[in-house]
Amino acid sequence: MWEDILKVDRFTNEGGYKGIYDGQTDEVLINLDNFNTVARQYDDMERVVEFANVVTHELSHREYAKELGDSMDEVLKELDAITKKYAEGNATLDSIEKKLKTYYNYAIINESFAFGSGKDYEQLSHLDGTKGSTRSVMTQVQNHIRKLVGKKDRPLEKMLSRLYGETMKAIRKFKD
Repeated sequence: MWEDILKVDRFTNEGGYKGIYDGQTDEVLINLDNFNTVARQYDDMERVVEFANVVTHELSHREYAKELGDSMDEVLKELDAITKKYAEGNATLDSIEKKLKTYYNYAIINESFAFGSGKDYEQLSHLDGTKGSTRSVMTQVQNHIRKLVGKKDRPLEKMLSRLYGETMKAIRKFKD
């Protein structure tokens, strides 16, 4: 019953997040334990608003996944294949960079859409959250690329570092 009222698929006490959309199960999970610790400084109304914002954010990820999730997954599979070919000497660093930029664009749009959902223009100071979430996604993808390559690759590291910096700069520029 509570799940229907609150528009949440499942409550959990696992993980370090307040809310998450799990694309594998198509569920919005909320960790109320993290709300209790984070929200102690808030009054009751602020807690309700925070909860509503988190649920709206995760439901927005679900809607984004319906529209662009398959495209995002396809780019990630292509990036995986290109990286494996690169590790074998059969692909260029430029080909990895091109796919990685495409994936980062999807990730930025996904997070911006989710952080902006339900807010009017004056409240769109959500780019700090977008930056943090995108940084987390980029770190995970870069670590996966490194694992696929399997060895220290200085040109790859330089490209990853440069692209990371360019992406963060682009998000900051959009905010200003």
